[in-house]
Amino acid sequence: MNDVIRALAARGGREVIVVPIGFVCDHVEVRYDLDVEARATAESLGVRLVRAETANDHPAFARHAGGGRARPRRRRGLDGAVPAPREIVVVGGGIAGLAAAQRVRERDPACRVVVLEADHRLGGSIATERAQGFLIEHGADSFLTEKPWAMDLVRRLGLDDRV
Repeated sequence: MNDVIRALAARGGREVIVVPIGFVCDHVEVRYDLDVEARATAESLGVRLVRAETANDHPAFARHAGGGRARPRRRRGLDGAVPAPREIVVVGGGIAGLAAAQRVRERDPACRVVVLEADHRLGGSIATERAQGFLIEHGADSFLTEKPWAMDLVRRLGLDDRV
């Protein structure tokens, strides 16, 4: 993204609209790569950067994703109270799914979290391989410790001594 902004500025461009079409919600890549790094690059070059919002929890997106209702109906107890959810199912055991599961556990430690993953292992495209005496890290963006949100997640998981 930063290379594109630099090329735009070199051609005299002064405004750029960034649309994170591959993502339905804000997460570390969107928040850091676009809102921090790309914005800093644009500002340093005198380019105005505007980022389109992701769907997040927009009611229209929730209606389509939820089969027509913005929020699922909850059963009420005999006293009329709505019980707190006791189980959350996260579909996909890639980094986004694992981060979502961790966030649920942080917010409600009593909630049971189930992560469903079709592959034989968790982690999505992130993996570590040992081949011919070399350690090879795989991943769309691998893991950059310069990303504050990524390191914050690592600290919350208690893994900061392993990075």
